[in-house]
Amino acid sequence: MGGFLLGTDPTLRQTRVPTVDTFVDGAGFTANSSTTVTLSFDPGTEQHLVISFDGIVQHRTTYSLSGLVVTFDAVIPSGVVEIEATYAVTVSTPTPPDGSISSAKLQDGAITASKIAAGVVPDGVTVSSTEPSSPAAGDLWYDPDTGDGGLSLYNGTAWVVITDNFVATGGTILDHGIYRSHLFTSSGTFQANGAKSINYCIIAGGGAGATWHGGGGGAGGMQTGTITTSAQAYTVVVGAGGAGGNGSTAGSNGSPSSVFGITSIGGGRGGSYNFEPGQAGGSGGGGVAESGVNSAGGAGTSGQGNNGGAGITGHAGGGGGGKGSVGVTATNAAVAGNGGTGAANDYESSVAQRYAGGGGGGCWSGTAGVGVDGGGQGTASGNGATPTSGAVNTGGGCGGFGGQGGSISMAAFGGGSGVVIIRYAI
Repeated sequence: MGGFLLGTDPTLRQTRVPTVDTFVDGAGFTANSSTTVTLSFDPGTEQHLVISFDGIVQHRTTYSLSGLVVTFDAVIPSGVVEIEATYAVTVSTPTPPDGSISSAKLQDGAITASKIAAGVVPDGVTVSSTEPSSPAAGDLWYDPDTGDGGLSLYNGTAWVVITDNFVATGGTILDHGIYRSHLFTSSGTFQANGAKSINYCIIAGGGAGATWHGGGGGAGGMQTGTITTSAQAYTVVVGAGGAGGNGSTAGSNGSPSSVFGITSIGGGRGGSYNFEPGQAGGSGGGGVAESGVNSAGGAGTSGQGNNGGAGITGHAGGGGGGKGSVGVTATNAAVAGNGGTGAANDYESSVAQRYAGGGGGGCWSGTAGVGVDGGGQGTASGNGATPTSGAVNTGGGCGGFGGQGGSISMAAFGGGSGVVIIRYAI
């Protein structure tokens, strides 16, 4: 026999439960007289109905169904005491009333982000472009504006940004710890979509070293600080290192770096026999001394670097100034001055890097000056050795050349290029 007596109707996707109606001779029907019985519920079709006379199942072709009434094709035979009708009743799956399901009925983790309508804000979160008044510790505030907007928590004293809407592009983007950095090793554009408190580190190009027992190049000026951006494009300029000269042409100072209207000055070139003294810059170039007159180093710029060291009579140059300290004055004719130290900065990565060291001075023979933190090394072997350029993207000054003569060229040696780093919390 076909039909469904219990379970789930695969077509209707509704629950079907079995029902049994029992009819007794003299009450539900009269044997040898009645041709019908009336059910309690409508099974819908004969296929959902089983009729038995005193336990003997009747073929469904012997009766028909119309609503609640079962009609047999003949009178119910004499002697039938009980008729049983078994059928399935379709029960629609109930829809819970609004507000009737408690959180205890929901499985942990059952509601995912894809099930939450866009724009829905949880209870307890204030949505406003301005700070809520009279907040209590633990309150949440969502600011839909760009920049430092986003979700904030009130800690009892102040609102603390948990997540924000700030987006920026430009340079090489590096994430480290709680920070994101934009590293500019060449000029470009920093594009911000709104207000954000950011840190900056601006380092200019380092100065060139000099020939003729030359002084070391000064480091490029280095500045750090904090500003708040707005929605705009900011031009980033990364300064080149100063180009080296030769026996008849002076080298050059480093070029400035800038962003946010803040400019760091290029490092001063080192002084030489033909082109003394050392030049002023972000940090000053080392001096050189001839003809019995000591030559002072170039002046550094306050807040950006330090002075270069002085040269000394007898062919020994001073070290270029660095961000961290002044260039060292030559000790005597055989000992040139070391470059000034640079400074550490952790805006590029979680491990602090060191930048803006001065170049070491050169001397004819003896001990050349040493450069650190991106500063180049001087030479002390006459015309037989070449100095070291300032390291790329550190703003380091170039080392001084200890040799002499108009044919000696420093064109291949120069100050290190600058760098601009922008950092903010994410």
